[in-house]
Amino acid sequence: YGTMKRHGGDVAIDSTPGVGTTVRLSFPVVMPKAERKPRLRRARTVSSLSILCVDDDAQVLDALKRLLQLGGHRAAGAASGQEALSLLSEQAKRGRGFDVVITDLGMPDMDGRQLARRAKELHPRMPVILLSGWGIQAEDDDGAPECVDWVLSKPPRMDELRRVIEELHERSQRAAQSG
Repeated sequence: YGTMKRHGGDVAIDSTPGVGTTVRLSFPVVMPKAERKPRLRRARTVSSLSILCVDDDAQVLDALKRLLQLGGHRAAGAASGQEALSLLSEQAKRGRGFDVVITDLGMPDMDGRQLARRAKELHPRMPVILLSGWGIQAEDDDGAPECVDWVLSKPPRMDELRRVIEELHERSQRAAQSG
């Protein structure tokens, strides 16, 4: 359902006991790529960043870390919100921090929204990207949830993730210089 909604589609299910079930998937007509307007600027090469990836699915976490490392970043991983907070606290005690946190929304014990709020308490200017397989349900009524800088569908397209990381890092740098 989340995937369909993310792509502007719809699902209709008709079921009659003893007769059967009909599932209709409706997809919108999509413009050819040449006609699409980019939502973000073109990605430029960003210096190697320290990125904390958080996901309770070990395979997803490993894949995300490897892709970021292939892009030249230093990627650490945490399998839970609590583990991520421990790493963030440890970094804060050393006077350092991660440049970006990328977290899954749906995790047991502490979801991505809760982690984002607690992470911002430790590092107020550190960008937090929320990954969600639940589509629009990850967003509050007025857009991204509180303390989250960007929401991306899961799995993220790597070109889009790179552009978002670049843009959020640049915003963070400008905020640090002006404040």
